[in-house]
Amino acid sequence: MSQTRLGMSASFLAGDTITAYQIVTLSAANTVIPWATATSIILGVSEDSADSGAAVNVVIGGTGKVQCAASISVGAVITSQTDTGLAIEAINLAPTVTTLVVPFVLGQALHAGSTNAVIEVAIRPSLLRFDF
Repeated sequence: MSQTRLGMSASFLAGDTITAYQIVTLSAANTVIPWATATSIILGVSEDSADSGAAVNVVIGGTGKVQCAASISVGAVITSQTDTGLAIEAINLAPTVTTLVVPFVLGQALHAGSTNAVIEVAIRPSLLRFDF
């Protein structure tokens, strides 16, 4: 794994327990929480663990580390697994008949990784979602 980190990070208040390298979103209370639902917009990746109410740094651009929920290939587009905030390949999410969902994207894998591995990702959150 690359040892150079060029991430842009910002400090937020944790609204729940956050683990290091977890994909997070903003809550309605202006805190960051683990990404948990398909309608949540990805903000970035936590740099460290934090308890609810504590400050946590979140990488919101550049490169950062993320924990894998499953095997990830180099160059894969990364999104979050529902309910865990861990990384999966975006192609693993199938559309439904009435909704074509291009998952909210974290970025692109710079390394391959297996389940629970920590990999480097080029972080470029996007807000793609199409409903018919």
